[in-house]
Amino acid sequence: MSKTTRILVAVQEHVERVGIQTLLSNDSGLIVVAETDNGEETIRLCRETKPDVILTTLHVAGSEPVEFVTRLHRCCPQTKILFWSTRCEAICLQELVRADVAGYLLKEAKSEAVLKTIHAIVADIHCFSQPVIAKLIEQEEDEPNPIEILGLTQREQQILELMVQGKDNSYIGTILELSPQTVRNYS
Repeated sequence: MSKTTRILVAVQEHVERVGIQTLLSNDSGLIVVAETDNGEETIRLCRETKPDVILTTLHVAGSEPVEFVTRLHRCCPQTKILFWSTRCEAICLQELVRADVAGYLLKEAKSEAVLKTIHAIVADIHCFSQPVIAKLIEQEEDEPNPIEILGLTQREQQILELMVQGKDNSYIGTILELSPQTVRNYS
């Protein structure tokens, strides 16, 4: 017998929450353990119910969705977070991915896709709607390379890389055939 996936639905609109609960009730492997319409209540309910998945919107997350995700991970690190939105909110997509959001579905997704996504993220597979993936790729291409921004020379890049690895000046000097003092001058 397979484990039942416990879901917390955190969606602002009542009618939408009811619709999601109805959809989820059609899958015997899913159960809604709580529902809410605001961020603080979501965090409280997450602590109390320890859901496997939180299906939420950016409206519930508020003006700081990355901080919301961080707080949820702090109180329930095992819980997967799935965002549900009408459009790609480009302003924070990369930050949400870095904060380890398990998925981001657009509301245009078909019912079967929502159910499959929930099962996939419980199996540790991140799922994003196609337009979200396209926006993430577009943002990645627009991200400048920090090395280029800093204008580091090749030698400075080599020293920085070794420093990031925790190597001391003597070791770096030996590897790059520089005196420890020269390495210190670079840092």
